[in-house]
Amino acid sequence: MSPPKIPFSLPFFGHVLYIFIFSDRFIDWCTKTYGELFDIDLMSKTITVAAGQCALEVMKADHHVLSLPEGTFKDMLYFDYACDHLAFDVLVEGVPRILRRAIHKSKMPEYTECMIVHFNRTVDCFLPHTDTAILEDPKRFFQELTINMGTHCLLGREMETDSALVTHIHHFFTSIMQNADWLYALPQISHGILKPFLHDARYYRKLVDIHLFHIIHRRQAKMAKAAAQEGSYTLEGDLLQGLLEYTKLDGTRYSDEQLVQGLTLVLFAAIHTTSLNMAMAFYWLLSRPDLKERLELEIKESVGDGEVSEKTLDEMQFLDSFLHATLHHSQDVLNIGKKALQDYTFFNGYHVPKGRTIKTTNQHLNLGPKAGVPTAEKLKPLLIRKHPLTTPAKDFVTFGMGKNVCPGRFMAVQQIKIALILLLQKYDITTVSGRVPQPIHYRGGIMAEACNEPLLLKKKK
Repeated sequence: MSPPKIPFSLPFFGHVLYIFIFSDRFIDWCTKTYGELFDIDLMSKTITVAAGQCALEVMKADHHVLSLPEGTFKDMLYFDYACDHLAFDVLVEGVPRILRRAIHKSKMPEYTECMIVHFNRTVDCFLPHTDTAILEDPKRFFQELTINMGTHCLLGREMETDSALVTHIHHFFTSIMQNADWLYALPQISHGILKPFLHDARYYRKLVDIHLFHIIHRRQAKMAKAAAQEGSYTLEGDLLQGLLEYTKLDGTRYSDEQLVQGLTLVLFAAIHTTSLNMAMAFYWLLSRPDLKERLELEIKESVGDGEVSEKTLDEMQFLDSFLHATLHHSQDVLNIGKKALQDYTFFNGYHVPKGRTIKTTNQHLNLGPKAGVPTAEKLKPLLIRKHPLTTPAKDFVTFGMGKNVCPGRFMAVQQIKIALILLLQKYDITTVSGRVPQPIHYRGGIMAEACNEPLLLKKKK
């Protein structure tokens, strides 16, 4: 039995205009009227929307059955126009297992100092050495912070001598996101005509490849030297090292080409989501002066003019609660898709065919139906919670569910916390206009995006 089809689909647009105008209220109506599973049309594409228990089932499903790389990286972001399919294999098989070890919570103390060092370097490079600075494009600033703080932890010391890679990564990721809007909106038959007028993502990817190959070869040389000396490897236990040593299920290891393309996808996923949530956290803070004042007081009491340490991060309960609240409120109305690689039957008997993309109602899962669009007034950090910040729950699916929970969540949270503390420790931050910002906007009524209103930073005396 197929899920019910939502009526009133318009030619070509399908239900897009309803979502654009009514956003979560349209999804509320669909769920109330047709249940937890239903089909809608988005720009001539039929997708299945899963809410409630069906959404949790989708999140927990194996990627070999319901595929995130196929549903999101390929069919939504069109990564396959810039990368080969072999990158998806690395993302699904090797990366999650390695990341669970390489950036587990127990490893965060090792990375804290590295994150702080590269935060300071980014600020020194990005902001003028004056008492007052204006960030015309905060989104770019938060991306730069995330790239520098994250890639050095994931790729190790080899990144120290390759500052150009950061710039190429930014250009590549920006081109992917800008192209995706056009490619998703238009039928695939028109993509060949459209490509010459879009950003050349493949060109930027090749620049990233060149630098990643150099980093891989430098690490391989270190490994060869250690092996020749018959000594144990005294190399970083990072993602790069894990992928180099990883043995696949068929007994082989990844080729250099697979490593490069797999790393590119991992870096995109890590940097895009972390920088987005980092920006949202700052704008949530600016929209609530009372919470900003309270967090600044906690920073003064816990850190003062000293250095951030793992101990101080663990002690800052309000920071933890504030970040939990912002992550709770910052989800898409319809989240990233997973594609059925075979015919799939849900627990309630509904059947979706092979090739169908399924999207989940993450905002509803986190906030409940009829919660409406998140606003500053609704943000209420709770000092006492049932679950830790990085632990998923039925009403907190920001990091996924089950065995598919995001393995990079500990590093993402650590980066955002450090950035919040250090920026508030060093600067008084307001919007240039003086207006209270709306922290979140919904692109197309679906995708949560951070505000990008210019910021004024004044150094604290």
